[in-house]
Amino acid sequence: MAYQLLQRLCTAQLPEEIVQQADIDKLRLLCRWGLVEADIPLATPERGGHCYVGHAIVMRVTPQGRAAAKRNTRALPGGVVVRTARRQSAPSPFL
Repeated sequence: MAYQLLQRLCTAQLPEEIVQQADIDKLRLLCRWGLVEADIPLATPERGGHCYVGHAIVMRVTPQGRAAAKRNTRALPGGVVVRTARRQSAPSPFL
């Protein structure tokens, strides 16, 4: 999930290099949402998807990003971090 990457970036020493293609996809979303600032490499079309040319560099987590990471986690004793459960509404009769 993109929020797991966001939480990791909140505690990382920035700038941080992101190498994994899946993490770069998540980072692209975080940038679009305004939660982080990063230099993301160009994507080239590839059979069945795309491939990034190079690595991404995360420059900073925005105040909105830190607030979002804080809202979506809670710390347990021992430094363990768990994602908080979200309220679920009743199932839609139209599904």
